[in-house]
Amino acid sequence: MEAGHCSASIEKKPSLDPEKTENFRPICRLLFFAKVAEVHVIDQLMNFIEAEDLLHETQLGFHPEFSTEWAFLLASESLRQIVDGGKTAALFIPDLSAAFDTVSQGLLLERLYNNGVGESALLRIASFLQKHTIQVVQQPFFPEAVLLQPGVPLGSTLSPTLSNLYMHPFVDFIECHRFNIVSYVDDTQLIITLSQD
Repeated sequence: MEAGHCSASIEKKPSLDPEKTENFRPICRLLFFAKVAEVHVIDQLMNFIEAEDLLHETQLGFHPEFSTEWAFLLASESLRQIVDGGKTAALFIPDLSAAFDTVSQGLLLERLYNNGVGESALLRIASFLQKHTIQVVQQPFFPEAVLLQPGVPLGSTLSPTLSNLYMHPFVDFIECHRFNIVSYVDDTQLIITLSQD
């Protein structure tokens, strides 16, 4: 980086103060071997998720054969069905733009354990989550790296799946209140049917 500028990919929001390191989104830079191991772990985790049916059919992010276009079509179809049924619908799109940054690692590991993830896999996932640091270098300054406490590392193929598992109880809560929800990792659309009474 030069003169305090950084690429847009690591700035959380352009309106935030670029002088403060907490306003930058960490990007995970894993070694090649770690990336290969991560692909193996994600394959095993996805097989486990599918076998145990741990994600809702409306949690579309990073599932084979689903895309953001599919999420849009699913939400559009849900709205169309409500309106065609003579009812009024409201679409609520919460801002979950920092969802990866706010994942409680302890709560995520607890949820994985409660859903049957074995001890060996939990230890590997805990190791993946812990001891990530961020360092924002602005010439000529080289500040010390800061330990990241909450969140899952960005730039990792495993993180979106872990985020989906973390958000699963939120989706449960929304669906038990009879709202329609379409979730593509941190892009969430809540569709509410308004009564005509």
